[in-house]
Amino acid sequence: MKGFNKISLDEIDRKIISLMQRNPSITHSEIAEKVDRSQPTIGGRLKKLMDSGILKIQAGVNFRAVDMFLAFVYLKTDDPDEIMKIASHCPFIMNAYKSSDEFNVVLLLASSKIEKIDELVNSHFRNKPEIQNVKMEIILDTAKETIIPIDLELQDQLEPGSRCAYCKKFLS
Repeated sequence: MKGFNKISLDEIDRKIISLMQRNPSITHSEIAEKVDRSQPTIGGRLKKLMDSGILKIQAGVNFRAVDMFLAFVYLKTDDPDEIMKIASHCPFIMNAYKSSDEFNVVLLLASSKIEKIDELVNSHFRNKPEIQNVKMEIILDTAKETIIPIDLELQDQLEPGSRCAYCKKFLS
């Protein structure tokens, strides 16, 4: 796949990642004890995992614990790469996924107001000639905690009916 250099993980790396996912504040010494390796070895492995982009530690908001709306937006477009480029720059789009389905791009949007999600979809994607179809679904609940890396201060900066300032240069 374009843009992906896959890195193989050994058993120790997998154990370290699992421990970090269960408890992000676990110490190097605690990990070392659980995987039967030295603390400096664990430090080196964690550095390698983080430097390579395999392991990320990021703060976010728990969707299940806060008054927030999530939506999946499905797009059928002639230019999925352009949509991915817009999504990578837009702070209101949590993530974007290329899909093999008829809707070849799927977006994850989050906001404290459902109207903001609709405004973003309208200003960014609806009535664009390169987008043939737009479908939006509001997420009501999740089976597991979903941590969203959202900038809550930016959420209030988009005026009704306007495009976000971050995306104006990418949208015609």
